[in-house]
Amino acid sequence: MADADGGADIVRFGPFLFARQRRELSENGLPLRLGGRALDLLAALLEHPGEVVSKASLMKAAWPGMHVVEANLSVHMSALRRALRDGQDQARYIINEPGRGYRFVGAIDHTPNRAPVPSRSTAAPRGNLPARLTTLLGREEALDAVAAHLAGYRLVTLVGVGGIGKTALALEAARRLARDFADGAWFVSLAALQDPTPIASTLAAVLCPEVTGHPLAALTSWLREREVLLLLDNCEHLADAVAELVARLLAAAQGLRIIATSRESLRVEGEVVQQVPGLAFPPAGLILGAHDALAWPAIRLLHDRAAAQGAVAFGAIEAEAAARICRELDGMPLAIELAAARAATFGIDDLVKRLDDRFRLLNRGRRTAAPRQRSLIATLDWSHDLLSTAEQKLFRRLGIFVGGFGLDAASSVASDIDEAEIADHLAGLVMKSLVVSDVQDGKSRFRLLETTRLYALDKLEESGETTHIGQRHVAYFASLLNRPADSATLRLELDNIRAALRRSFGAEGEPTVAVTLATAAVPRFLEFSLLPEAEEWARRALEGLQPEQRGTQREMSLRLAQAAASIFSRGLTDQTHEAWRQTAALAERLGEPEQHMTALLALWTCELRTPDLAQSYRLAQRYQDVALAAGSPSGVLTSGWMLGLSLQHLGQFQRAVAHLEAFLPAEDDETMRRGWPSSERAASTGARAPWPFFRRATRFRGIAAAPGRWLHRRFRKQPKSASLFRYAKRASGRFVPAC
Repeated sequence: MADADGGADIVRFGPFLFARQRRELSENGLPLRLGGRALDLLAALLEHPGEVVSKASLMKAAWPGMHVVEANLSVHMSALRRALRDGQDQARYIINEPGRGYRFVGAIDHTPNRAPVPSRSTAAPRGNLPARLTTLLGREEALDAVAAHLAGYRLVTLVGVGGIGKTALALEAARRLARDFADGAWFVSLAALQDPTPIASTLAAVLCPEVTGHPLAALTSWLREREVLLLLDNCEHLADAVAELVARLLAAAQGLRIIATSRESLRVEGEVVQQVPGLAFPPAGLILGAHDALAWPAIRLLHDRAAAQGAVAFGAIEAEAAARICRELDGMPLAIELAAARAATFGIDDLVKRLDDRFRLLNRGRRTAAPRQRSLIATLDWSHDLLSTAEQKLFRRLGIFVGGFGLDAASSVASDIDEAEIADHLAGLVMKSLVVSDVQDGKSRFRLLETTRLYALDKLEESGETTHIGQRHVAYFASLLNRPADSATLRLELDNIRAALRRSFGAEGEPTVAVTLATAAVPRFLEFSLLPEAEEWARRALEGLQPEQRGTQREMSLRLAQAAASIFSRGLTDQTHEAWRQTAALAERLGEPEQHMTALLALWTCELRTPDLAQSYRLAQRYQDVALAAGSPSGVLTSGWMLGLSLQHLGQFQRAVAHLEAFLPAEDDETMRRGWPSSERAASTGARAPWPFFRRATRFRGIAAAPGRWLHRRFRKQPKSASLFRYAKRASGRFVPAC
């Protein structure tokens, strides 16, 4: 029922009066401070007095359209019951029905109100949060996490590198949660303070300017009986003093909740730390149209801010460029906004080409922004200046790593620092959000965001240590490649290995070290099927060989790797043929029969495909001579196969039969298992080689019958067995009996 002056529908219970529509609660005519969510819960219970209202219904009423955890309901229901002094002096209003929900059990009166209803004009101010000027993109999960954390903790510290969007996230979270706090949500920036002394007075000036006396006493007195959400922004440079003050305030005021933003945690009892990552961006290699690209928050931010500056073209080309910009900038909102400001001048597509000079390019932020946020380098300078001298030294040296590093690698570039101190300083850099720590399978791996890494490299250059630290980096990865290491470990270090190779072959590199590093790296590139890279670094190493290194096993290893990579990446080109010819010649000079046979086999393949059939036969004969001289059973058998195929291509089928009939049964011998082609591998791949022979040898039924029987006996359990039988039958013109 409405009251006489046309106000809200009034509900009375005990000494309390609740104005439904205005969501205001008073006791004996005096307004009570209670958060908006708690008032929503009261309204939902009063809609069904005496009935059980389920938890799901209550959460839907207090958080419409939002997904929240049940802990939030418990927190605000407790606040409501405290305000009603439920259970004190035998007064009961709300009962918890375990497993079902809550029930309002107080006697209520819907009679019109005969006294003035307290209005919001008599209530205390609800805070000082700045109005929202732009939409916060891509932070819904983070906002939900802040709300969930505050339901169970009283201090949530948002931690992340400068420019990652901590303040924007904290403000939006505070706006959404403000109605839960009867005395409002308050924002206090500490960025301008250089001295910890005035922190308490700064807070008091915002929260309770009318209260006199000592600032800390005034704060604790004002907060003690209030429900307040306090947002403390930019705490990192005053972290110790802020931590001490926060601990005192939380101990004195039970209704206080705090969201802090900092580049490192405050390390206060009861604190929960929430890391703030960059905005999501598409992975490299993902092809996106303009519409799909805008579903990624980082790209949407770049597009929206660029459009506001007048850069409106956004097609497939711009979408690809925008994705690369966002990846290069690690999804960092500040850097993306600074890039967007330049898009009107250069266009998004051209902007991506200029990111190598990002610190000079991204230097025009909003005039109203804090000085540290007007350029990308100013943001990083702010963080860097807060480091100790030892931390600065380690930080700049870590910029030498590409794609991450472990503790051992970090120690290698800081070997002049005590190892225990390195671990401490590295932990400090992680805590200050300048280094990211990833733990997998119990092992820690560290990395710098790309923009942070480039900044660290600039600092390394300023220090004059670049050449020296670069040499340590090269030496560490040369050592890693030359000692036993599992493939998974080396895959993680591929970017570092590439960087070490580029550095060692660069203007300031040492040629001997470069060749040593490449000799160790090239086989790994082959192992990982990175054939163009294997060929390139083998070629560069061969070009860089010193006179004393020529004609050695090192040259042999490099030539073999280069030729192997070339035949697979380039095919049977003149360059490939020449690489194998040089490899064969060197192997012969060095007296290395295995490498010599490998090179001869490759050359034989080249000549067979060219085709220079006479030369292929001569190479097969040479292969046989080397195998016999080396006493290699598998080599001798392989030479029979090579000779047979060469003769078959030359049309000399009877001679081919003699070699192949000697080769096929012997392939079952244990010695052949250690050589080529090997039974199982031949069944799936190598056995394809005789097929043209089967097809073309129709005049010689014995040629088809003998291999057919042998193939069935050897490979009857293999998937290609049936196909081989068909070829044999087709070639011989008659059924091939199984053995």
